[in-house]
Amino acid sequence: RGTPANPQRAAALYGRACRDGELTACLNLGALTAEGRGVRRDPVRAARLFAQACDGDVAAACINLGIAHRRGIGVTQDSSRALDLFAKACRLDVTSCRRPSEP
Repeated sequence: RGTPANPQRAAALYGRACRDGELTACLNLGALTAEGRGVRRDPVRAARLFAQACDGDVAAACINLGIAHRRGIGVTQDSSRALDLFAKACRLDVTSCRRPSEP
């Protein structure tokens, strides 16, 4: 229920909030940008948005940036950097480093 999904509007609002320093909005805009939902798909821009949020200690952004580095999507493939980012996410939020099957 509620209002219908509007990825374009969401991207615009996340963009404004990200520019205003709301780092979770940068994470969310990065996800939309990585998927091409509401905005043009741009893996490089998505990685930059994830990096901005990760630098501000948003654990989920560190995970997304780590995945980008592991796969070489939008950034240079770098397994060592990916592991560092995953470790940072775990330091920031222990639930970020649990496997889905773990409680």
